Amino acid sequence: MATPDNLKAMKDAGCYCITTGVENVHPAILKSMKKSITQEQAEKALANCYEAHMGCICNILTMDIAENKETVDYALAWLRKNQKYTLNCSHIQAYPGTALHNEYVKNGTISTFDFLEKGCPFPIR
Repeated sequence: MATPDNLKAMKDAGCYCITTGVENVHPAILKSMKKSITQEQAEKALANCYEAHMGCICNILTMDIAENKETVDYALAWLRKNQKYTLNCSHIQAYPGTALHNEYVKNGTISTFDFLEKGCPFPIR
C-alpha cells in the first residue's frame, strides 16, 4: 500500500513515480477479478501519492466478464472525478489458460483460436 511512510522511503531512495494496478473501482468488478482492494483503499493510496508529490500512474481495466453498462458508467464517473491523477484505462487481456479466457470461450464471446489468429482479443459483447 502506498502509505506516507512507504512513499517517503521510496522518494528518499530516488523513486519519483509509481504505477498502480487499481484495475477497477466498482465492487462487483473487483469481486469478479478476485481483487482484495476496495475503491476506498485505492483512493487513499492515490491521495497519499498526490500529497507526497510522488508521480503515480493508475491503471484501470475494462471488459471484465461481469462488466455491464452500470459498472462502465460507474467507472467513467470515477475517472472524471479523479482527473488530477494520471489515469490509464485499457481493456483486460484474456490470455489462454486464464479463467477469463476460458469463460469467454465457454460463453462464445471469443473462440479458442482468437488469441492465435488475432492476438489478444478485445471481447465485444
